[in-house]
Amino acid sequence: MANTKTLFDWAEKGGIVSLGIGAPDKTLLAQCSELMMMASQHLVATGETSFLQYGPRLGDIDALKALASFLSKEYKAPVDVKNLMFNSGASQGLKFLAGSLMQHGDTVFVEDPTYFIAINVLVKDQGMNVVPVTTDEGGIDVEQLDQLMSKYASICSRPLTDKKPFRFMVYLTPTFNNPRGTDLTKERSVKLVQVLRKHKALAICDDVYNVIYFKEDNLPNGRLFSYDNKSDPNYQGNVISNASFSKILGPGLRLGWIEGPTHLLTMLSESGYSCSGGCFNHYTGCIIGKAIELGLVSKHLEHSRKVYHSRMTALCDAIDEYLPKVRYFRPSGGYFVWLEFPENIDTQELLNVSKREYSVFFHVGPKCSCIGNFRNCARFSAAFYSEDILKESIRKISLALSKLMKE
Repeated sequence: MANTKTLFDWAEKGGIVSLGIGAPDKTLLAQCSELMMMASQHLVATGETSFLQYGPRLGDIDALKALASFLSKEYKAPVDVKNLMFNSGASQGLKFLAGSLMQHGDTVFVEDPTYFIAINVLVKDQGMNVVPVTTDEGGIDVEQLDQLMSKYASICSRPLTDKKPFRFMVYLTPTFNNPRGTDLTKERSVKLVQVLRKHKALAICDDVYNVIYFKEDNLPNGRLFSYDNKSDPNYQGNVISNASFSKILGPGLRLGWIEGPTHLLTMLSESGYSCSGGCFNHYTGCIIGKAIELGLVSKHLEHSRKVYHSRMTALCDAIDEYLPKVRYFRPSGGYFVWLEFPENIDTQELLNVSKREYSVFFHVGPKCSCIGNFRNCARFSAAFYSEDILKESIRKISLALSKLMKE
């Protein structure tokens, strides 16, 4: 067994810079550690012991109320506590949702490009059939999705039941997309909900970046869940928001939340997983609930936004300076930038030179595609390194590009 403390020990020891890391760095985690200490002390000082017991299946009600209040403030839109339950982070949430509401052999439509590890969860863990859907700067191509669902309807004809009520699943990151950094437009959000209802499909939204917006006057278009209006006459409950504190606070907390229709939350709470263990990560949920009540989470998030904004600006400015022929979209939030190099550039070859000669790593486009598209594209992360390191890394990649073009 390797003597490691984190997934990124190799990066923190120096020697190589990885623009593939989508996580907070040590400076932000140090502040999060202080937050956790203060909240833990306040929680223990109450004399309460329920946070050490098996928790209610959806989560501690006081912590969930605090979460609903926090999200309403940060989303600038109402969040009902009745629609919330805790998860153990978005990765566990995705596996739990797909495993509970879908079944082996079902078809899941994913954005192309998409978050590559999610494909592993859906294919390797859940045995689902993955179908790519085109995306652009406005998000997923809803018309193409509609056509694909019609095409696959005859193939995916298993009987729908009360426990497995959906024919298809859609996995997407509507807000500050991973890897594109884009937002699903309001128009497409409305159309997407209608397509989901038409085809009895469930959208599981990877909503881990929604509150990492950089400016209050340039907010994202709203989570897809908010477009699935309960007052609509044809409402079915086709959207679930799967989110996490990993980007807001720290990944090691393994805590997040699911925002979904009440009838689906009831179904999830009645799973054997929930019945046996109760609330997922109950102890940490109670601590974070207390941290929210104390105003610590909002304060930390406000600081984190400034840090991420500064780093994203430095990264994009460096791209403008050192990679002027590369096309990209400058995000207004989140972690990632998606770069499109000239057609004659194979980013795997560029990565090989960049790693070998300049010790800079990044994720290549084909890794983000379930069918290996985007050979001339790459994903860069602005989250983990200081502005100076980000700028120097882009300069080195530009040198690698020049060297590659001469070979």
